[in-house]
Amino acid sequence: MKFYTTLKLLRKAGACTNRYLYLKQALGSGFTDNSRIPIETVLEHNGISDTLWLIFNKAVPKTQQDKLLLAGKFAVCDFAAHVLKIYEKQYPQDKQVRNCIRKNRLFLCGKCSRQDLIKAADAVYAAAADAAYATVKAAYAAYATVNADAYAAAYAAAYAAGKEKEIKWQKKQLLKRIKEAESESNTTL
Repeated sequence: MKFYTTLKLLRKAGACTNRYLYLKQALGSGFTDNSRIPIETVLEHNGISDTLWLIFNKAVPKTQQDKLLLAGKFAVCDFAAHVLKIYEKQYPQDKQVRNCIRKNRLFLCGKCSRQDLIKAADAVYAAAADAAYATVKAAYAAYATVNADAYAAAYAAAYAAGKEKEIKWQKKQLLKRIKEAESESNTTL
């Protein structure tokens, strides 16, 4: 089953008027309020931020929300891990950011408590306060994953790594995670 949204679901979730109209125009006149819009189409037209927004605001049918939300959270962890090298190059002894990303993934798999995850995030936030700007963005990307601030994490990771190239990589990674979740949904039906 392909994950999708509709114009009606986007409005109900409180989509930003400008971005909603941008998508509606890109789709053309053939789409009605209840026409299925594949998530990958939103990613293609509106980008990572809007796609993560619809995932985290559950602007999809209820039957798809949990799997898509998990896919989105794992993708955001991937974003942070992808720019980890920037932080670790500047601070090779500091493993707090790496630990925070690892704890977040363990939490998503049900193998770490929320309290342990928050402790790891707090350590990263404290470490980031002393870092240089680009490395702060890499560390903040990891911290933001814990607090489900997906947009900030994606932006921070993209900024830390060189925006254009990183955004392209993030889009591919998010699409990969979505397709994996769709595939899992097909096998569990």
